[in-house]
Amino acid sequence: MPWPVRLLLRAAVGIQIAIVGWDAIALMEAYGLKRAQWDAREYTSMAYSLLQGELLRMPVVYEPAPYRWPSEWPLGYPAAIAGASALTGMEPFYASRWLNLGLYALTYLLLLKFFRPYAELLFFLTWPPSLTWTVSIALSENLFHPLQLAAIGILYQSFADRKVPLTLPLVLILLFLTRYVGLAVGIAVGVWGLYEVIAQRNYKKGGVLIGSAGLQALFALAYFGWNAAQDPAGQTGLSMRGMPMPSTFLVRTLDEVVFLRYVA
Repeated sequence: MPWPVRLLLRAAVGIQIAIVGWDAIALMEAYGLKRAQWDAREYTSMAYSLLQGELLRMPVVYEPAPYRWPSEWPLGYPAAIAGASALTGMEPFYASRWLNLGLYALTYLLLLKFFRPYAELLFFLTWPPSLTWTVSIALSENLFHPLQLAAIGILYQSFADRKVPLTLPLVLILLFLTRYVGLAVGIAVGVWGLYEVIAQRNYKKGGVLIGSAGLQALFALAYFGWNAAQDPAGQTGLSMRGMPMPSTFLVRTLDEVVFLRYVA
């Protein structure tokens, strides 16, 4: 890629990060909790509980009981908010905005580390400019994206090195703790490990990949079992409010998610 084009793309990334920073910091008092969605309020309430020493129990809006075990969401992102709040001394919602700004910048740094020739283009594919307004809201995607990039980057490097860093199991566990869908990444890692063992006869690399996926699966089973033991109703976290999926889900998605019509 010609250097002037690369320079322009880097400037565009810098502008995007500056916009998010302005939104997260300069507009903090102007919007406050008005910018919070219902799940953002749940995340910040969980962070409050952690800071108040209530361990993993949270006040919720929709349940008749005053407290309920947070079986419907993993704890990684609320714990990150609580950590940012403890470090900055700010209320969890406001601390989350600084946290999210840092994670937004971390996304670009990870792309530079693993995919430098395409870092700017991949950054705009990961966080297109039309979605910058969501970054400073307390949403778990803010942490999931950089962790997912870290996992993909580790796997990408292992193609060339023919070995897998032992940090992969930790990244997969953190990915699961941020969003349960991280298990899909672990399954893909396990399938790739089987391919390495069966087709490539690379037992060492395949074993590390399969072992990383297996550790994530074992951690997930322990986590769901712990949820069931602690939750008053025995909920594991495998079912969420409003499930099963309504029969009109796909029609509503096509009607309400404008981005899909744009892509089509």
